[in-house]
Amino acid sequence: MSLAWVGPLVVGLLGSTEGLSMDLPPGYAVASRQRSATVVMTEWLAAGETLQQWTELLTTQVFPQAGAVPPQVWRARLHEAWQKRCRHARLDSVVEGREQGHPFALWTLECDQPREITWFKAIQGREASYLVQVAFREPPAQQQALRWMRLLKHATLTGVAR
Repeated sequence: MSLAWVGPLVVGLLGSTEGLSMDLPPGYAVASRQRSATVVMTEWLAAGETLQQWTELLTTQVFPQAGAVPPQVWRARLHEAWQKRCRHARLDSVVEGREQGHPFALWTLECDQPREITWFKAIQGREASYLVQVAFREPPAQQQALRWMRLLKHATLTGVAR
């Protein structure tokens, strides 16, 4: 049995005064949860998809004690990692700025082999850094792109702003 959420969801750490708030699309459920000293990661899939066979994959990552790490650093680290695993990795910066007092950046990475397109939003909190990723196996259709961009746009931090 898997857990499914519809509507607002807050992802954070126990005892934290902040968390990531976003609207999860209907029909999505937790496919994987991993926790270590450096990251808490949750992967979400649509009904009928698996971690081995997916078309869209939503991932949230919370990096405790990484509140001092700016979003641009996460973008550079991920671009470097993709350059090592892909034959050709393309980075496109979309926007960066501040939302509710928190620095954020939104960008895309595309890998030709293995085929993957991922949209990222990194938010610098006071207590942690937050990363939301939406991955696709093929370029998304217009309605699909609008739905996921809306999710990323509205993914914000709750709690005390800087």
